Amino acid sequence: MNSKTYILLYNDGSIGFMTVYEQTRVTHTEDGDMVEYYMPVPADELKKWPEAARSTVKSYREIDPALIPTDRTFRDAWRDGGNTKVKIDMKRARDVWREKMRKVRKPLLEALDVEYQRADERDDTNAKTAIAQRKERLRDVTDHPDIADARTPDELKEVWPEELTNE
Repeated sequence: MNSKTYILLYNDGSIGFMTVYEQTRVTHTEDGDMVEYYMPVPADELKKWPEAARSTVKSYREIDPALIPTDRTFRDAWRDGGNTKVKIDMKRARDVWREKMRKVRKPLLEALDVEYQRADERDDTNAKTAIAQRKERLRDVTDHPDIADARTPDELKEVWPEELTNE
């Protein structure tokens, strides 16, 4: 089955993709049924979308599917690279990576909150101080300087503070 892939450029600078597949249309005539093959165009497909979604699409163009990254780690940071591969907006990729760290950090902080309450109930000042220090290190992971220094997505993926793996 034949298909075409299009990159959709949204008003906010983000991108999406649409693949359309060859369709068949049957026309009934006096001489019998006539089968016609045609390739839908994005404009026709977009008409099927709700107005609120359709109005967010600024433009579209055909793209070679081989130019779409297979690694979706930074999918929310993908931007149009023109006639080249999809590019990754590193500023946005850093935000995506920090958000991933926050998701991993959240249950760790919640567990430390419970530990802190127990230490408080025991009036264990040393334990409370140690827990507070661990919590502070966890809060600081998103400010890791290597995040800002990363110049490529691969460099950014290498930044994973110990506090998120050894807690």
